[in-house]
Amino acid sequence: MPDRLESGVGWLHKVRANAMGREVTYRRGELETTLTATRGASVFRLAAEYGVSIRVEMDDYIVTAADLVFGSTPVEPQAGDVIVDELGGVETQFEVRGPGGGEPAWQWDPFHVSYRIHTKALTTP
Repeated sequence: MPDRLESGVGWLHKVRANAMGREVTYRRGELETTLTATRGASVFRLAAEYGVSIRVEMDDYIVTAADLVFGSTPVEPQAGDVIVDELGGVETQFEVRGPGGGEPAWQWDPFHVSYRIHTKALTTP
């Protein structure tokens, strides 16, 4: 039985999706699905040579993990997938990828309810 915090997180994800979500298309090769996502952003500092760090900004899409399915098969995000979003009336494609330095292309929330998927725009509005 989930504890109150875990139940609250599930409720909060539903509220987030309803209040701030937008419909996007998630593609992997020829497969695609439509799901509700919330836009966000992440900033990473990656170590470079000689003690210098590089600041990398990523566009994020937060999606409920149970919604990311192709057909009836649930999948995890993977680098190289594409999220198609309409920004300002223009279809924009975002490639799923990590910021570099061995960082992953996505992260779980603490209760494994949603993915925070890191992306970079392939096309700009």
